[in-house]
Amino acid sequence: MTTTYELICWIAAVACLAAAIIGAIAFRSGFAHPKAWLAIRAAQGAIVVAAVLGAFLIAGLGESGYGLAYGYSLMAAAVSFAAEQLRLASATSVVGRLGITDSAGVNALPADEQEKLARQIALRELGVETVALFVCCVLLLRAAGAF
Repeated sequence: MTTTYELICWIAAVACLAAAIIGAIAFRSGFAHPKAWLAIRAAQGAIVVAAVLGAFLIAGLGESGYGLAYGYSLMAAAVSFAAEQLRLASATSVVGRLGITDSAGVNALPADEQEKLARQIALRELGVETVALFVCCVLLLRAAGAF
């Protein structure tokens, strides 16, 4: 079972690295491209698969002595979850920086300013997710026994 777990962690790590690179390129270009979000969601799915298997293995189905290795995939899932929470808070942060307190304030902005605000929020969310995926990649490589 450990070999299967390691293989799944390798696959998830590669998915995270690929999505993080795509996200970084999109972030650098200043446009939160939908394909970047698709790659991020696919990588998060791979993280969940590795974490679920790791949880089963920690629960007693895996070989003894590998508990820490199994835990790394759970840590990757925790990092991904925390990034989602930070992503949700980023909209509040960007809007608050402009001194807007509610949706009526956003609606009062001209259409081009609303679009600019939406792009800023999406770009900030993309940055948060990209950094988190780099961290998840390292955790999953550790889970796979790469180092």
